[in-house]
Amino acid sequence: MTGVGLCVPQLEFHVTAEVIRTFAQRAESLGFSSLWVQDHFMYVAHPQNGYGNFPGGRLVVGLGAGWSKEEHTAVGTDFRQRGSRMEEFISVLHSCWGADPVRHRGPFFEVPECSVNPKPVQRADGSTRPPLSVWHRTFVSFPARPGRAQPGIDGLRADLEVARAKGFREVIVECNFWEEIDSPAAWLAVPDRLAPLLG
Repeated sequence: MTGVGLCVPQLEFHVTAEVIRTFAQRAESLGFSSLWVQDHFMYVAHPQNGYGNFPGGRLVVGLGAGWSKEEHTAVGTDFRQRGSRMEEFISVLHSCWGADPVRHRGPFFEVPECSVNPKPVQRADGSTRPPLSVWHRTFVSFPARPGRAQPGIDGLRADLEVARAKGFREVIVECNFWEEIDSPAAWLAVPDRLAPLLG
């Protein structure tokens, strides 16, 4: 079964700690399978930098190779090499989450011999590596502007069916660019508005 997760509120002045907490509680009570934070850069090898160990070993790391050629150009990386760069990056993460000393030298990344701490929380299965999730991300982009797609709930359901057919474990619905969200109340209504995806 493909789960449906939500990106938490992150953008604009109306996002507060209370909005995030209430949003998360409502999403969990409705049956959304996960909550996600999106960022272009995060010190994922150091689990307490960024979002860290606070979920008590429930952290799942979701990585994306990137879809924007312009962003790759801006940071000086070759868009055509994003797959092989990601494969090596995952290998570096596994090294950092494992035993010290850590060292890595590859075509894209170099880590001189060092200790990386803190390590991730030990999981129930004895592993100290957060799982890496295979997921599909879809955006809420309605109401539409001229020339922009307007998927609505039906479009999001179609994305979910495609992801299920392709074997994805999770679909993450990104709402931070939804133009209708302009207040704390609008954010807090999102889990209920998207609850039909769970049926």
